[in-house]
Amino acid sequence: MKDPATAIRTAYFSLLNGMTVGGKLIKLYDSVAPDNAVPPYLIIKSQQTLDESTKTGFGADHRITLASVARWTGDTAGKKPAEEVANAALALIMPAPGAVGLPQQAEFHIYTATWENGIDVQLDTKSGTDYQRVFTIKHLVQEL
Repeated sequence: MKDPATAIRTAYFSLLNGMTVGGKLIKLYDSVAPDNAVPPYLIIKSQQTLDESTKTGFGADHRITLASVARWTGDTAGKKPAEEVANAALALIMPAPGAVGLPQQAEFHIYTATWENGIDVQLDTKSGTDYQRVFTIKHLVQEL
């Protein structure tokens, strides 16, 4: 069996790089955004793979967690910019009920994409206050 983590990340980068929201290009980063990253942007926060193999094939239940990050300075702020980016990404990942928007990868077939959960996170930084909409997508994958 092979670990599908790299293939899943590759599919996400292929799908989400070049995404725009409100005329702004949304960058996608792997694990950590650089200090000079300009919000809004997306980060692949974590991945988890659980074996779902059978006697006839290798399979996995794979979860990937992303964060949509917006930043504000000053006295007023809102969650909406991060939520808009998260919703735009979700619309690409899951374009219709039962559909998977991710491009298939050479070694794995990505069968499903389901939204598992979302949570709000607020962080005070040197540059202002970051608001993150953190969400997890579950995929069923099979090694080809």
